[in-house]
Amino acid sequence: MHDFKVKLEESGSTEFFAFSQKLNRVFTSTDKTITFSMVMNPHTPLLIRIMLVCSNVIFQPLSRCSYHSRGDSTTFRDHVVTHKDSMAKYFGTADGVYFRERLAILVPIEETGQKSISLEFKCLSSCYKIKKVSTALIFTLEDEISGNILGRQVLNVHVSKNFKRDMELAEKAASVKRRLSGEFESEAAGPSSSKRTIVDLSELKFLLPQEVVREFLEGTQQFIKAKLYNAEDDGLKGSLTTCLEKVNVMIDNFASNSVESGEHDYCKRKV
Repeated sequence: MHDFKVKLEESGSTEFFAFSQKLNRVFTSTDKTITFSMVMNPHTPLLIRIMLVCSNVIFQPLSRCSYHSRGDSTTFRDHVVTHKDSMAKYFGTADGVYFRERLAILVPIEETGQKSISLEFKCLSSCYKIKKVSTALIFTLEDEISGNILGRQVLNVHVSKNFKRDMELAEKAASVKRRLSGEFESEAAGPSSSKRTIVDLSELKFLLPQEVVREFLEGTQQFIKAKLYNAEDDGLKGSLTTCLEKVNVMIDNFASNSVESGEHDYCKRKV
């Protein structure tokens, strides 16, 4: 209905950023201006929420590290992503967990249904608050009055000092990983099978202290949700959904049952 689209403006790309078609990811550095063009059909008053998230740990809030926020006395010193638009506003808190509490940029949309906004990143992907997680920019189209979500676009991003070199290394690593994965699946499936290889973990057993069981299960739940969030293959989505349902049941059972012993036997569960 709203035909919401977001694209990178190519001008200045070699100096300020590089886009990897293989990885579907933009590589850039701090304080480099990247401009995005956004197009939609404006049937109602609209706004766009721009938010940096952990794409592999989707419930982890992101904020600027102490090094890169040092000496910054602005009201948006916690924001990793900053804007250059007089109409846009900063929103959210550094410890916000829920969607509308998180650090974000809110951009009102004019009646033309077109908008360009320039963004800059203030932290590197190696900063301690972001390190070891994959990051993505989420552009969410919302009804300004009701708050209903009308569209969403996601762009994976990596911020580093030498972003061109890092893109080359990441593409090479991805190529090697795909090749090795293909060889493994081919050997595991055998010459006459074209089905997805499923690893049976039903015999995997854990004996865990009661006080860490819930944390273990919730960590597994978060991991599967993150993988499901990024999954594109329907078969993989189905397998992950089944796993998630089983983990959810286990969490519910653990919460509702009174465990008297000091250990909880987490066994014979296929994940």
